[in-house]
Amino acid sequence: MKSTWKKMAMLAVLTGFVGSSGCASKGFVRDELDSLRHEMRAEDGRLASEIEILGNSTAEAMARAELALEYAGEAKNLALGRVGYEEVASYTVHFSSDSFDLGGDGLPALEDAAMLIQGHPEYVVDIYGFTDSSGSVSYNRLLGQKRAESVLRYLLERSQTSLQRFAAVSYGEEKPLGGKASENRRVVVSVISKKALENAGEEEKKDSNEDSSEEITMLRR
Repeated sequence: MKSTWKKMAMLAVLTGFVGSSGCASKGFVRDELDSLRHEMRAEDGRLASEIEILGNSTAEAMARAELALEYAGEAKNLALGRVGYEEVASYTVHFSSDSFDLGGDGLPALEDAAMLIQGHPEYVVDIYGFTDSSGSVSYNRLLGQKRAESVLRYLLERSQTSLQRFAAVSYGEEKPLGGKASENRRVVVSVISKKALENAGEEEKKDSNEDSSEEITMLRR
């Protein structure tokens, strides 16, 4: 029985390794997991339900690994100057004092945002929460986060899309717009489009040529 628990622990470690590392060899991990499952079933059939749960966790971890690889590719393109981001739309919703409940006045703007997000699956959404300065810094940071998350939940439900497209952060009382407290009790929704830069290929070729010229100069010396 101890051997069985050790194998279950190893399964958990492998599952976590896949989810936390975008560079993991998924084929190797699958082989190891399959082998461990087979041994555990042979030792104790009563563990089948637990293995099924672990299997579901593994599938979820694999999906996270694939997403991490995708993000890594995007980061590489950004670093090479192949991809840029631009804001295509911005929406602002205001809140009552000391509240993170969505009011009726801001819903039309959020409806427009949800329709845009739903119609363009390539867009990503940044949501920023703000407050006035009436509370402590820590309290306002938490209140701003709750406001941002209220808007996130609404947009997620109305757009019927993936949570992975959204990011919600709080600035609290930072970045005030002006003297009026009501103007600062707000959430800003920024809809962002990823686009390929037209001159990306030319810039990369230019950099390559410059490197080659430097190498030739060094050799001549």
